[in-house]
Amino acid sequence: MIKLFLLCILSLQLTACANFGHKLKAMINGKSSAQPAQEKNRPPSYSGNENYAYQGVPRRYKRMTQAKLEAENKINDEAGSLWVDEGQTSYLFAQNNQRLVGDIINVEITGTAQRQLNTKVDVIQKLIQAQRARAARVAAAAKKKPGSQGNSSAQPNAPAAAGGKDAKKEELAVKEVPSRIVETFPDGSYRIRGSKDFMIDRTEYKVIVTGIVKPADVADSRVESDKVLDGKFDIVSLRRSLKL
Repeated sequence: MIKLFLLCILSLQLTACANFGHKLKAMINGKSSAQPAQEKNRPPSYSGNENYAYQGVPRRYKRMTQAKLEAENKINDEAGSLWVDEGQTSYLFAQNNQRLVGDIINVEITGTAQRQLNTKVDVIQKLIQAQRARAARVAAAAKKKPGSQGNSSAQPNAPAAAGGKDAKKEELAVKEVPSRIVETFPDGSYRIRGSKDFMIDRTEYKVIVTGIVKPADVADSRVESDKVLDGKFDIVSLRRSLKL
C-alpha cells in the first residue's frame, strides 16, 4: 500500500516537472505556453503563400458619375430592354440587322454615277430641242404660202436659233433613288432594283438603278452609288416616241 502511494506521488512530480520545463522554455523564448497549441490548430493562410498571391495589375479606384457611366457605355433609352420597336423588325435579346426581300434601301447618286447621269440628261435635252426645232420647221413649211420665196429660208431657221439661245445645261435633280431588295445571296448581299420619276424640259423621265449591295455598306437604310457592285444607272423616257 505504501509503495503504491509512493508511485503516485512520484508520477505527479514528474508530470509537474515536465509542465514546468515547457513553461520555462516558453518564457525564455518570449512566448506564452498557450501559443504553440493555437499555432497548431490555425488553418493555412493563403495570403502568406507567394504561389497564391495576386499577380495582376493593382486596382485603381476612381469616382464615377452617372453621366460618365452613360457616356462610356453608350447607354440610351433602350439599354437593358429586351424589346425595341425600331428597326426593320422588333428584336429580342439581339438587334436584327438582317434585311429581307422587299425592304427599301435608298441609293445616293454620287461620284461616277452622278456624272454619267448628268451626261445623259444633257444629251436628252439636246434631243428634245432638236425635235422641237424640227417640228417648228415642219409647221412653218406647212403654213408657207405659195410664191413667198423670200421668207422661205429664214422662217425654218428661226425656231432653231431660238432653241439654241434657250439651251440651258441641266443637271440631274434626283439625289436619292428608293430601291427594293429583290434577291438575297448566301453571303448576305442583296440585289436591289429601283426607279424614280423626274422632269427634263417639261418631259417626264425615269432613273433606273440596279446592282448588288453588301450589308456592311448600308447605313441607316442608305448606300452610296459608288458602293453598289455591278451597278447600272440609266435614264429612260416614258414617251416611246423619243429614242435615246
